[in-house]
Amino acid sequence: MLFLPADGRRGLGAALGAALLFVAWAFVACGPPATPRPRGTESLVEPLVLARPEPPRDGRLVLAAIFPTVGRYALSGIQSMNGVRLGVEDLNRAGGIRGRRVVLLEYPTGSYFLDARQAAVFAAEAGALAIVGSNSSDLSMAIAEEAEARGLVQVSNVSTAQELTWNPTTGRDRAFVFRVCSSDVVM
Repeated sequence: MLFLPADGRRGLGAALGAALLFVAWAFVACGPPATPRPRGTESLVEPLVLARPEPPRDGRLVLAAIFPTVGRYALSGIQSMNGVRLGVEDLNRAGGIRGRRVVLLEYPTGSYFLDARQAAVFAAEAGALAIVGSNSSDLSMAIAEEAEARGLVQVSNVSTAQELTWNPTTGRDRAFVFRVCSSDVVM
């Protein structure tokens, strides 16, 4: 499409502008050619766990905190992580648990269930006695699967899905998973 001046003559500037506009549109619409992926990696999704802290070797009790600091739940995740830090500081200031200090291993993640699940695996491998997190039901469910399978206590601060603490398949409460808030079900 070329633009014509009001008197009907083609202007060189208008024609050049139209051509550049077309090239820009074609580049944006088509984009650069796709590079082929190696076979078997078409659906590979890597979990996002921003830190994997080393567990202490000095006899302190290990508590893990798993909250998203990137993505859609980041604001609440950062606030929740700060709250856990304050709680551990208060606990240690009061003498710890039966005289033993508590160390907090922080696992900041992305806002997807794969991220939370991988962080729970890391926390279990680090020897955590309990996991605090997460701040959404889908993230907490991913942690709950690992916590329940490994016999780790999990406490969620704001996850409201009933299935978090109650397994609909077995009809039983989950033995190791707890929440601080009420569930979505009001009786």
